[in-house]
Amino acid sequence: MADRVPPPPFTLKEQLFIEYYTGNMRETIDLMRGDGHRISDTAAYRWGRRQDIIDAIKAKYGATAIEDANILQKVELQEFWTEVIRDKDIDMTHRLNASEKLGKSMAAFVDRSVNHNVEENSLADILEDVEELEKEEEEVRKLLA
Repeated sequence: MADRVPPPPFTLKEQLFIEYYTGNMRETIDLMRGDGHRISDTAAYRWGRRQDIIDAIKAKYGATAIEDANILQKVELQEFWTEVIRDKDIDMTHRLNASEKLGKSMAAFVDRSVNHNVEENSLADILEDVEELEKEEEEVRKLLA
């Protein structure tokens, strides 16, 4: 009887998942679907929890790839704040707070307290400073000689 050949470590879709992995599950799924691959959310989230796939992702992208995926991406945070703002059942104070945070994340507010009194050095001033530094360097060399 012939020896049984062990199955490949990952199916084709699992290999594609590892290749497309971005650190953000929703983004990974959308990228795969955008390239014409059929994938269910359930399967992707299941693969994202399997230790052998996690190890393959870490080997490919570095040890922190999975840990980074646990941190909300900017878009996810903005989506959350938008949901809070639109939810009429949430207290207006919380909705206003969420709208402020959303606006800040989108750079909608301009900080007007910037100090514009920056000292401008002319080229002559800079050259004068360089000459002074060269003289000091020459004096130090004489002392060390």
